[in-house]
Formats: sequence, C-alpha cells, structure tokens
Amino acid sequence: MEVLINVKECNNEIFKKDLYTPEELIEIIEDLQNQIDDLRKEKKEFEQQVEDNYRPLNAYELTGMSESDFCWKQKNLRNY
Repeated sequence: MEVLINVKECNNEIFKKDLYTPEELIEIIEDLQNQIDDLRKEKKEFEQQVEDNYRPLNAYELTGMSESDFCWKQKNLRNY
C-alpha cells in the first residue's frame, strides 16, 4: 500500500499536483534547500562585490560641490 500526502490545500506554486509520496516531498524539500543555498551564495558574492568595488560618497561628491564651495556658500548665507 502506497502512502500519498494531499497538498491540495497548500495553494503553492511549488506543487504541480495534489498528491505526493513522502519521497517526492523530500525531493522537493531538498531541491528548495539547494535553491536557498544557491541564493545565499549569490547574495554573499554580491555583497563582496559591492564591498570590493564601491565606496560611500560624501556630501561634496553627491552635490558636485567642493568642500571650499560648500564652506563659501555657508559663510555667504549667514550674511543675508
């Protein structure tokens, strides 16, 4: 006698049919775990790439102003 598990109520795109054997469900879970592991690896590689290739910008770089421009504008604004 074969045991089948009804997943009809799960409403999940992972399941392509309503009844699965325990072995089929274990295989699905293992595939999902592999996908999670792959995504974690991709995330770690992406984070390392960002760390290696990008740096935070300071306010002067973001505005296109030099530090002396910024200080000059602050001094002149105080005179108004």
